[in-house]
Amino acid sequence: MGAPHTIADDRHVYTARPLAERSLEALLASALEARVEGLVVLRDRAGLRHGVWVQAGYVVGAHVAGRFDPLLELLVRTGSLDRRAHRSCIEALHQSGERAGSVAKSVGGVTPALLADALKLQVAARFVELLEIAASDGYDALLEARRVPDSERSVRLPFGSLQRRVARLASGQASSSQRTQLDARRALRALAKALHPDRNTHLDDETRQRLSLQLAHATARYHGFG
Repeated sequence: MGAPHTIADDRHVYTARPLAERSLEALLASALEARVEGLVVLRDRAGLRHGVWVQAGYVVGAHVAGRFDPLLELLVRTGSLDRRAHRSCIEALHQSGERAGSVAKSVGGVTPALLADALKLQVAARFVELLEIAASDGYDALLEARRVPDSERSVRLPFGSLQRRVARLASGQASSSQRTQLDARRALRALAKALHPDRNTHLDDETRQRLSLQLAHATARYHGFG
């Protein structure tokens, strides 16, 4: 499993241990209790880094490497944005360079409350997948104490609220559109891992380029461009 190693901030030292010894949830709970700012990292056995951003006792963001989950598509699936408004938002997004949430409000007419709920659902869905990765393919978890980039700060979720949302998703109490979203994300992430050229270094350049193109097309289809 590899030898544990440590990192430190001004107050705390955190040790990366195999997940059998320290779970992702336990480390996240400790980081939130200590009100540390940074990234709770989950590494899988392939070396990919996933994580949960924390700040001042709250979960403020999460990401899963190789996963694509556009906010505008989520707003459509939850009924907060119709397809016509979705197309207008996509066009505005490409022209303005603004973040999807801002465009959803200014162009699509999505209320701040609906947007906030969608962002919380997005983070909870990502955390569900992080738990699945930890259980099936996880190697270790550690905290990197550092400033949270503005681009990674999307919600302000207490740990209890995140756990309740995760429990609803994991127990099948989510709506059919939410479950479809989770299934689609998992499928695309699996495809991304299988097709990514960096995971196929033994192949010749022509084959790797073809795999890269297939991944680009699959990503475009998921985003509604193909």
